[in-house]
Amino acid sequence: MQKKSILIITTKNLFPPEDGRADTVSKRLKILSNFPEYEITILNIQKKISKNYCPYPFIFINIIYKLNPFQVIKGLCKGLPFQVSIYFGKLLNNQIKDALKGLQFDILITDMARTAFIGLSIKAKYRILDLDDLLSERYKLQLSSKTKISLGKIPFYCPNILQDIFARLILRYEAFSLAAFEKKVVDNFDLTLLVSDEEVAKLQKRINTKKKVIPLHNYIQIEANLPLKRKDNTIVFFGNLSTAHNVDTALWILESIFPAIKKQVEDAVFILAGKSVNPSILIYKDKPGIQIMQDVPDLFELIADATLCLTPFRFGSGIKTKILEAMALKIPVITNQIGAEGIPDAENCLYICDTEKDMINRAINILNGTENLNKIGKAYDIVVSKFSYQVVAEKLISIL
Repeated sequence: MQKKSILIITTKNLFPPEDGRADTVSKRLKILSNFPEYEITILNIQKKISKNYCPYPFIFINIIYKLNPFQVIKGLCKGLPFQVSIYFGKLLNNQIKDALKGLQFDILITDMARTAFIGLSIKAKYRILDLDDLLSERYKLQLSSKTKISLGKIPFYCPNILQDIFARLILRYEAFSLAAFEKKVVDNFDLTLLVSDEEVAKLQKRINTKKKVIPLHNYIQIEANLPLKRKDNTIVFFGNLSTAHNVDTALWILESIFPAIKKQVEDAVFILAGKSVNPSILIYKDKPGIQIMQDVPDLFELIADATLCLTPFRFGSGIKTKILEAMALKIPVITNQIGAEGIPDAENCLYICDTEKDMINRAINILNGTENLNKIGKAYDIVVSKFSYQVVAEKLISIL
């Protein structure tokens, strides 16, 4: 039987995954590694050569690109989002053309909007645009929040007093240009993937096309036999602690929510676990009851030992994988409507609070043992029935 050839284009460090999106892509690659009828080529576009290797028998092509300011400006003048303009231009296209010379593909999958233009320049019988979630929606929520906006090194040359203003201007452009790009680019692909039914519905309202848009979830590792050593009065939040929405949540808890909880539960402990911890978070590492852990050897064991997972968000989009992971470990999860978005039957699985005061009171009740925890079982069942490896693998293979 002739194998189907699949090209996957990404800009993420996948092995090990650098963030939540990279985790999703790497898990899909793990699924595909169990199906020998597919021949997989990964085109990985990076600023430097990755020292990590692909653990699967795939063709792995690493393209090293240098940011070309003139090509970026040209892309911006065409109204393209900044994150798309970074990968826009003849130089990178020629590098890719040379790297893929002689290769032919049945299926092409582009990872997120930023690689869509690259995908359009490559021949394939069937094209899939894997958007993950609608970043434009996340950016608009971030703009509407009152939190300080940081875009990393982009506004570094501005005086401090102007940095937030400059960052908001950039983010506003990115939000609206990306919304237009998301709407337009769908027409050039046979299938578009998003992480949740809610994201699918939002995009379908925007587009005037019959192109197919469907949800494809990430699968969750289910630790059925993980020994539980629940520690009293322990609250956990985890993830990549350099991404904007996670940094904002961490600071929200550190500055407002946890201090109010600790006044009522004196021995309460708040654990922040993850990698690439933002400096604005590290300044709290010596505060009473706060533990900041980087590069934890066994993150699942750390989470499983917690009394509760506290994960409210002031902005974000798509399904929050960290919430599903906590649900799979049978830990009560306190969140808000943004955090609960996309999770089936969320009202019966999560402790959803509309205000900061509600979150604080609910957390105190759980820590004191006065809260009914009957939602934990339902939450676990949802993960098993909707987000297990088998369920997601069957859906992925069905679309290829």
